[in-house]
Amino acid sequence: MTSVKALATPSVLQWARITASMDVQTAASKASVKPQQIADWESGNEQPTLAQLRKLCDVYKRPIAVFYLPSPPEPTRNPPNDFRRLSAGVSAKYSSELAFEIRRANYRRTVAQELYVDLNDGTPAPQFDFAVRSDMDPEEVGVRLRNFLEVDLLAQKSWADSYESWNGWRSATERKYVLVFQCSGVSIEEMRGFSISAQPLPVVVVNIKDKPVARVFTLLHELTHIALDADGICNLTEDSKAVEVFCNAVAGAALVPAATLMKEAEVRQTSSGDWSEFDIEALANRYRVSRLVIIRRLFKLDLMSKHQFESFHVLFSSQYKKELDDQRDDKKPIQIPQHTLAISKAGTLFSRLVLFGYKQEKITGVDFTDWLSLKLKYLPAFETSLLSK
Repeated sequence: MTSVKALATPSVLQWARITASMDVQTAASKASVKPQQIADWESGNEQPTLAQLRKLCDVYKRPIAVFYLPSPPEPTRNPPNDFRRLSAGVSAKYSSELAFEIRRANYRRTVAQELYVDLNDGTPAPQFDFAVRSDMDPEEVGVRLRNFLEVDLLAQKSWADSYESWNGWRSATERKYVLVFQCSGVSIEEMRGFSISAQPLPVVVVNIKDKPVARVFTLLHELTHIALDADGICNLTEDSKAVEVFCNAVAGAALVPAATLMKEAEVRQTSSGDWSEFDIEALANRYRVSRLVIIRRLFKLDLMSKHQFESFHVLFSSQYKKELDDQRDDKKPIQIPQHTLAISKAGTLFSRLVLFGYKQEKITGVDFTDWLSLKLKYLPAFETSLLSK
């Protein structure tokens, strides 16, 4: 019996592979075919069967209909352009997992824009009304960013733990019409977070594998990218690019304001070269930030010597990486309800737009399931949990 051939457009097959950040060898391996078959399909010398095309849909994470377009679709936006290299000599090429997350973030943003307009009688979503320049004083910008987000310092210090801190900063950001997503399919070494600065409804995507205190810092770092109108991707390396240094400085100043830090008992009682791990830990817990953020702030404000900063930086960085490795090695499954996981990954702003779109019959159940990766049977629990926030 002859298998039915799929009349897929060769140039679209090639486009789908390239935009999935795969070479021919990788694509062939994932699709369980020979590399020559991928090359023949993309050149038009051969055609895949329907079964093979469906496999490519899974590999490239594209709907089957796109392969029948007469030509590759035009990109809606270039990917974030200030990628940080993992280490010297390592290529900055995206993994297929990161390429997919960037594509999904752009797609969700388009969905959110359209839903907002439909749900608000044709009115587009408000702009993220906070703009800065990289030649500004990052200390002043950090204070402005905190005030713009309306995060009270007393509230920040009263948060019970780092998870409440993450939820507090994330909610404050979403109230300013920024979509905040979390992804799980990309390694932290490659990406801690990235941003899409297009207006309205710019996007921050944070790696859920990271610790909550690190996610908060990444969120504010990426918000600064958006305020600069400069998309960004950030990973675990220390980067010397001016824009990255600026974004880091603003995030630190927003999280731990200089005026407040200078008044802390530990600061008033400690000379610049005599910091203990205990005092640094106490400040980190008080502000719900990492110890690395605290020592950067102390060094930046001339409250810690360079020698002690460098010693602590090596120590805390190695400890943090070990904690992440231990977390990866932990085989105990964490049981999270599906509706809770959907809200955690999609964020409250996007989740509400999809829920209200479905309730008002602007979208179908298929749309709801597709955009939130959540089956309709979980809708009651999803709605109850979302509307209680």
